[in-house]
Amino acid sequence: MPEKASSITLKMANILKFQYEGKNGGADYRWDEKITGLGVRVYPSGKKTFIFRYRYQGRQEIKTLGDVRFLNLEQARGKVQIEMGNVIKGERPLADKIAAKSETIEFLCKRFLEIYCSKLSSSTERCYRVIIKCHILPAWGHRKISSIKPADVNDLHNKIGVTEKHSYQANRMLSCVSGMFKLAALEELIDTDIDMIRGITKFPEEERERYVTQTEMPLFISNLFKEPDIYFRTLIFLYLYTGVRKSGLLTLTWANVDFKEKQITVFLKSRKKNKIHRVPLSEDGLKMLKKLPQVEGNPYVFPSPVLLGIHIKEIKRRWHRLRKISGVADVRIHDLRRTFGSWLAQMGDKSDILIGGLIGQAANSKAVKIYTRMSKELRTPQRNAVEELTTKIKESIPGDNQNQNNNQS
Repeated sequence: MPEKASSITLKMANILKFQYEGKNGGADYRWDEKITGLGVRVYPSGKKTFIFRYRYQGRQEIKTLGDVRFLNLEQARGKVQIEMGNVIKGERPLADKIAAKSETIEFLCKRFLEIYCSKLSSSTERCYRVIIKCHILPAWGHRKISSIKPADVNDLHNKIGVTEKHSYQANRMLSCVSGMFKLAALEELIDTDIDMIRGITKFPEEERERYVTQTEMPLFISNLFKEPDIYFRTLIFLYLYTGVRKSGLLTLTWANVDFKEKQITVFLKSRKKNKIHRVPLSEDGLKMLKKLPQVEGNPYVFPSPVLLGIHIKEIKRRWHRLRKISGVADVRIHDLRRTFGSWLAQMGDKSDILIGGLIGQAANSKAVKIYTRMSKELRTPQRNAVEELTTKIKESIPGDNQNQNNNQS
């Protein structure tokens, strides 16, 4: 945040009259010219505190000494002289506060996200971030790490799964907590490596097999054509035409669109290794991309309409509206990926290897098995898989929208 700082000779009469002059909630500091390191911080609320600024191991730190209502200027100067003496001895004034903070679940969550989650797949990392924000921090944030017992984990698991009826998140919470406490033991934040989830029974989970069916597709496509936002409209079409994961398209850059080779390149982050996935584009997909306006200074294909230089972060509101009016209110963005794989499987003569390669999955993966298990409807002649899929989706478009399709693609 923006910061304001100035140096003056502090006087108690003037300190009490200080008004906040920072910008956008940023820090407002007034430093004493008489005693090095002594200052007053003025808050937007009008609150004022004496502070001490010093350097420890080459880094600047600031310690709060006390509220100006309860500590006078001479007392503050005396405290600074004592603290400065400790700094000269190599001591850290904030040591106690940092040590106390490092013992909390809030600190452990921060360390876990910084260190452990960076090694996970992007989808697992997003899942853990949601679980920590929505469940773990509200329940345990300010508690000591050592105070959390397996019974607390079981209670939270039941709360999420039974009371809030989110069985999937409840089970993922167990994995998240297990990883957190393994990290805590590794960094010696707790004395022993305790299995926090041992004996806790997970909730049963149903395999999700939802996708846009052939009877649902005409209305869905018809409403999609009516979407005024060309970026949102193209994004949803490309989910259907490519089967790429949500984040793969949102973070797609123009540098990774190859019009000559008719493909896009997306990067898949996984636990073991990061993969490069080259996705073929149909002629319709290419035409849609060519019609997208490129924003100067923004490398992303789907740029944020609000913030410069970044991609679209969320499409929930528009997606909720589209699926509701299309009669597919239970369809998620990821289900469009499942739609791609399932329709490919329905077209016949599409091997698991071909489907797996197109969606970036191993041929024997659970996802590919789900898609091929759904392949008992229509059979169409084999052609280029992606082009054939696009043609099939276009065939489901109601007659009144055929011309609109030709114009927009």
